[in-house]
Amino acid sequence: MEMSEDRALKSALEEREANEEEHATLKALSFLYGSYEPKYWWFEVFETLRKLALTGFLVFLAPGTAAQVLFSLVMCINAMRVYSVKKPFIEDFNDRFSEIAQWQLFYTLLAALAMKVNLDNENLQDKGYFDLLLTLLQFMPALLLTIKKLLEARESTTSRKVGVSTREDRSLSKEAVVRGVDVVSKHEKRKG
Repeated sequence: MEMSEDRALKSALEEREANEEEHATLKALSFLYGSYEPKYWWFEVFETLRKLALTGFLVFLAPGTAAQVLFSLVMCINAMRVYSVKKPFIEDFNDRFSEIAQWQLFYTLLAALAMKVNLDNENLQDKGYFDLLLTLLQFMPALLLTIKKLLEARESTTSRKVGVSTREDRSLSKEAVVRGVDVVSKHEKRKG
């Protein structure tokens, strides 16, 4: 089934490219939808509305209260659900990365709610753990992106090494075949 989905995506991307070639205006707007699968061309509108709601709309909803943070949490959970169900990006890594970023936002908002209702009014050690957790959460997407890039670089290096050893193996195997033929022909000469 995954193979047919890959073919369908490839076909849709080719159709999108053909449409962009025919319509210059469409190509000029491709920065809005280019990273999304063709069936999710509208996702940038959703993303913009999500950001606008989390930043601009919240100032009108009981500013500075726990209700404001709670409403942000609800919006974040709903957006997280959309990201995890739709998986709108062409690249699978971007789907996972965006979902991780949504989780990061969720935990940051949860920490803000905890501070708002004074849950961090504990001893200094607990407050230190809380601060450490918040700091780690902020760096999680960047850390995951770095790990991905390192793994890609390692894979690229490994594939190059495999390519070299494969070529060496081929030349060795050719030499072995030639030597084998030589050995066989020498053996046949001795018999004959």
